[in-house]
Amino acid sequence: MKTLLPIVGMAFRPPAARVLALLPFGAELHLQREPHNPYDSNAIKVLLPDFNAEGQYSEIFKSMKNEAIMDAADLSRGQWHESALQDPLMLGYVSAKTGHAALVAAEMDRPEKPSPFASGELSALASGAPAFELECDEALAGKLEALEWA
Repeated sequence: MKTLLPIVGMAFRPPAARVLALLPFGAELHLQREPHNPYDSNAIKVLLPDFNAEGQYSEIFKSMKNEAIMDAADLSRGQWHESALQDPLMLGYVSAKTGHAALVAAEMDRPEKPSPFASGELSALASGAPAFELECDEALAGKLEALEWA
């Protein structure tokens, strides 16, 4: 069963919001647990894999690289350093405020899970905000669907 997880925090990670706006729906994304995050032990990063000059979205990468500021330069709002263009590119987090991160983190942290990663696709909430489309079992999907989206 598929369910949507709100992606948040893009504004704090330029050029994440710009990249998300340029990616097609259905673009492959990954989730990665960040259990040692000092602000949220349930933190889950949303990553765009293969983000480089030769990757599937090389044109987006090259455009972001052309707009990047040298690492030694001071940044203004909405700008990013060249070093921010990492592979995989961190786009944001699964929303903790809505409760989505806590439910998915508990699932990802289960001992029988093979790794702290999950794959899914870029989608959008009814509001148009970006979302991670996750394939999961019916029980987890039901819990996630019962949460309110921020």
